[in-house]
Amino acid sequence: MGQVVDAAELEWQPVRLDVARGVYGKTLLADGVKVVLTRVVPDGRFSAHRDDYAHLFYFLGGQGLVWIGEQQFQARAGLAVHVAAGVAHAYENTGTEDLTLISINVPEASQCCNAEQGDQQSNTYSNACCYGPPAKAKSQDQFADFATLEWTGPGVQGLPCV
Repeated sequence: MGQVVDAAELEWQPVRLDVARGVYGKTLLADGVKVVLTRVVPDGRFSAHRDDYAHLFYFLGGQGLVWIGEQQFQARAGLAVHVAAGVAHAYENTGTEDLTLISINVPEASQCCNAEQGDQQSNTYSNACCYGPPAKAKSQDQFADFATLEWTGPGVQGLPCV
């Protein structure tokens, strides 16, 4: 069966007080893959840290900076960032309005799905845990501008299941 969540009915909750300041989230899904609508207030930040799971950040609005290791990029609407498990990462709001993003925490594929479940040729997915590198990446398959992607059928071109 599926699940429907109305984010407007959820309360903003402080996120990871050990490494974040001015960062709030609304958990939309927490079963295997965790999906959080995230809001970073002006001057708010998620300090550099490492996690034992991968992330996909999709920025919805606002302005900021995002780091993966030593690399720094401008965070803006339409930017997708892939962070591999164990890699240092951070982001901060440098603007005057909230920086908003969808944060997806993805356990390693071996923890939740069999790679054979994804059909790499047609880019379709049979398990939400299957994920791949972003298309049109700028560095180390970590960044993609989803505004420039072409949608092809049920999957996204360039995002094969691993």
